Amino acid sequence: MRVMAKITLRVRSVLCLAAMATIVVQVGATGAAFASSAGQGAGGVHGAPGSPAGHMQRPDTNNATFAGYSVQGGGEATFTVTANVVVPKLTCSSGPERAIAPSVGVYNMSSNFSAASLFVGCYQGKPHYFPSLVINGANHNYATLKAGAGDKVVLHVSQSASGTVVSVVDKSRKGVKKTLNGAGSQGGSAPWVGDSGWYNPGLLTVPNFGKIDFSGSTLDGHPFGSAGALARWNRVNGTTTQITTSAFASNHESFTTVFKHS
Repeated sequence: MRVMAKITLRVRSVLCLAAMATIVVQVGATGAAFASSAGQGAGGVHGAPGSPAGHMQRPDTNNATFAGYSVQGGGEATFTVTANVVVPKLTCSSGPERAIAPSVGVYNMSSNFSAASLFVGCYQGKPHYFPSLVINGANHNYATLKAGAGDKVVLHVSQSASGTVVSVVDKSRKGVKKTLNGAGSQGGSAPWVGDSGWYNPGLLTVPNFGKIDFSGSTLDGHPFGSAGALARWNRVNGTTTQITTSAFASNHESFTTVFKHS
């Protein structure tokens, strides 16, 4: 039996939830869920929970914007987070815009974050799937790069002192891929894998996505589920559960998020 090695993080700095809540990309008067052309977009991804200073969150904590896993610590000079997702088949109807963003990401020492995600949402009654990247707090949407239900998509973020790289690659659809490079950071905090909220400009509700399968989830080359100070999050709205997060599979790399309510 192979024994999974625990990933020990030196907890030198953590980011408070209040600071994270300020990192929101605003949208113009059109109210569109995404930009009309590739490039910097309208709506944007919200980061995952970190740990309030001096306090480690326990697993199975509820959160208003995120479902998945995060490491409640940081301070490392280098973070590399990768995960594969299978694009769900959305059930859309006329009504309000709804969206989430399966993502991986990490915060930097400037209290910004970098993330690789896929917009998964309903707009004007139709499903839409496209890459959305955040590099050091700057959001970029690529609505012309259209993924499809059932596609296998690789999400990747790498952050070090020398630079930051974020990328989305659709392994099932040639040409649906995007990579951005940016400045590095001397340290980072709270890496995550899971379903982030989408703002446009307020937090959108959850589309009926059924389930999203995450696999190959790693942190610095090790199974993400083996990381120390790991927290599991379910997304809730008041007393209503919107998304639940399963336990990691035995490989410590695979888990599933499940739609419960909008």
